[in-house]
Amino acid sequence: MSRAVSSFGLFLRDTKNSFLLKGLGFQERSKKVTKMFHALTPAERATLERRAKKVSYTRRPKKADRRRLPNKSLYTQFVRKQFGKVTGLPRARMTKIGKLWSKIQSAKAAADKAAVAKVVAAAKAKSKRSFKKSRKTQKK
Repeated sequence: MSRAVSSFGLFLRDTKNSFLLKGLGFQERSKKVTKMFHALTPAERATLERRAKKVSYTRRPKKADRRRLPNKSLYTQFVRKQFGKVTGLPRARMTKIGKLWSKIQSAKAAADKAAVAKVVAAAKAKSKRSFKKSRKTQKK
């Protein structure tokens, strides 16, 4: 999507780095640029008009909001999923959801404990085998 540029807008763009306007505030700068524009000869204005017809500004699409959403904890995600499934008053609902969460967490902890025990047992067996192997090579 593009917009037409006025001759004054083009003049503003051309004079934005002018040494005459350095150090001026917005109000003084605007007044000075307006006086400079009105002081232009008709020929200079005509050239600005021609240039302005050729130039157009394209509107940039609005940037998406870059606010980061806070990372939701697993518990928060769980509550959101369960809230519609569990019935009752909000307080009772949250109590039920809390109990469900603790059951799941204890089951996960037990599974993790079993997995760790399995890994430890495998490591012990491996070290026993390597120890026996090293003893056999020492006897020979």
